[in-house]
Amino acid sequence: NFILDGLSPEGLKRVAVEGFTFVAPQGAGSGGLKRFEISKVEFPAAGNVLTLVNFAKAQEAKTQISAPMMQDVVRAFIGIYPKIGKIGFEGFSFAMQGMEPLTLESLTTTASGQYLGPIPGKTDTELKALKIPGGLLRLDPQMAQIIDGLGYQGLEINAVDGATLEPTSGAFSESLALMVKDAGTLRFGFNLNGLTQQRIEATATPLFAARSGAQPDIGKVMAAADGFTFNGAILRFEDASLTKRAIALIAKMQGVDQQTLIANATALMQLGLAELKHPGFTAKAVAAVSAFLANPKSITIALKPAQPVGVAQMVSINPGAPNQTIDLFGVTVSAND
Repeated sequence: NFILDGLSPEGLKRVAVEGFTFVAPQGAGSGGLKRFEISKVEFPAAGNVLTLVNFAKAQEAKTQISAPMMQDVVRAFIGIYPKIGKIGFEGFSFAMQGMEPLTLESLTTTASGQYLGPIPGKTDTELKALKIPGGLLRLDPQMAQIIDGLGYQGLEINAVDGATLEPTSGAFSESLALMVKDAGTLRFGFNLNGLTQQRIEATATPLFAARSGAQPDIGKVMAAADGFTFNGAILRFEDASLTKRAIALIAKMQGVDQQTLIANATALMQLGLAELKHPGFTAKAVAAVSAFLANPKSITIALKPAQPVGVAQMVSINPGAPNQTIDLFGVTVSAND
């Protein structure tokens, strides 16, 4: 079934496809989709499109563009994107001939709040029960050896992701959790600041102002962008048996016992991290990894700068002094906390 509801020049209430089925060429497999839906769509103002068309014509004719018109062009570019309140899949399945099906319960993204260009004030995404059968994982012989060695019959994946943008201050944060049943959970998050309409316009204006074939004023771009700051990030893995399975498999493949494998791995890590020229960080990182491998619960890499890091600081990072970069971003590694 195809459903189209509430279409107008301003937007679209809902468009959906329900009960969709398909067959792969030569009968290699078949599948279906219970529902695909897009709803609460707001189209961009027609004036934005017209402004960008006129700008393109002026560029082609090499016509001088006034500062007010350039400001209108930048705002039109930021506002050219449609706003989509919801998009999602539900009840997807695909089965290759003679195999169990790959299935997905649902994948949905919802957006709300005040938009800044294509970025909503709030976004939530959820992946529910993506089940990958063992037969599909074992199609590649090398992958089959790994999956069998780890002892998995198949994989079930769930995920949630959330992002928020405060348009007045420009504070933006995002947090993702990817969960694999009987394996572990991977979490990632970060925080930025300064993502405001005014700063984006100021950064984009020199780029649009460059005439065809000319270079933009990088000084103006960098000056405007320097208000964007990085405030922190975290990458964390919470183990649910994957690490112990992997250690046992690798030890078996290398013909050593697990304790020897862990000792060798930490020694190699220490040699590698020595290149960072930061003995204090190296010692703590190696200790954390060693503790995690000995008793795997969680391992966390965090970036917590003492002060927000601006664009100018990032650009001036000295690649020959990685120890300074570690201190600038406040990088830490911890285990089982």
